Amino acid sequence: MIQKPEVIVEENSYAVTDTTVFMMVEKMPEFPGGIETMYKWLAENIQYPDSARKNNIEGKVYAKFIVERNGSINEVTIMRGIGYGCDEEVINKLKQMPAWNPGLQQGKPVRTSYTLPVAFSLGEEKKNEDEKKQFQIVEQMPEFPGGEKALYEFLGKNVKYPKEAIKNGIECKVYIQFIVEKDGSISNAKIKRGVNELLDNEALRAINAMPKWKPGMQKGKTVRVTYTLPVQFKLNTAKESRKKNNK
Repeated sequence: MIQKPEVIVEENSYAVTDTTVFMMVEKMPEFPGGIETMYKWLAENIQYPDSARKNNIEGKVYAKFIVERNGSINEVTIMRGIGYGCDEEVINKLKQMPAWNPGLQQGKPVRTSYTLPVAFSLGEEKKNEDEKKQFQIVEQMPEFPGGEKALYEFLGKNVKYPKEAIKNGIECKVYIQFIVEKDGSISNAKIKRGVNELLDNEALRAINAMPKWKPGMQKGKTVRVTYTLPVQFKLNTAKESRKKNNK
């Protein structure tokens, strides 16, 4: 994750010539759309190098460049870097920035020096990875509201045995894998092991119709947990259910 950079303006005297690089001007150069837009552009375009990530490298890269009179970026150099590909990444991306609004002195565009620190921090990256992480086993496994008995009662009432499968005497157990999200909702339900397309699809439909579960817990925090649930289709059960419905 690339943190929002700070803008450092160097103060110095300047000479009034067309080729002189100004350190301070009446109106400093500006990224199109302003500083917040620049933060957004940097965050979207600067990538954390794999080498730096693998070696847990963090810190600030101080880059210096010239905003030309036409707004283009030129002479990008690193004043202080942290290595592991971070310096090169900053240089390459700064060169790709869109043209800025140039600095103005006495109403005229001038060449202006600009220093920009870009911070590399693994904290947010690690947080995002943890947010996406899926656990198989946790200290407190997720639970259907009301427990296992309520779960199978729900499936018994909501899973409909396809008529064609009954007609053809098809029985099987369909294994559905899904994720219980941190808010208890069900996502990414898929067939882990199936036998018949009709039964597979019906089992999948019923799983997706489940209410929110009590989420899994790990170290006192809710986490995403992968869960596999068997849904059994038995003809005797289906016939009994049909008899009850016909009464």
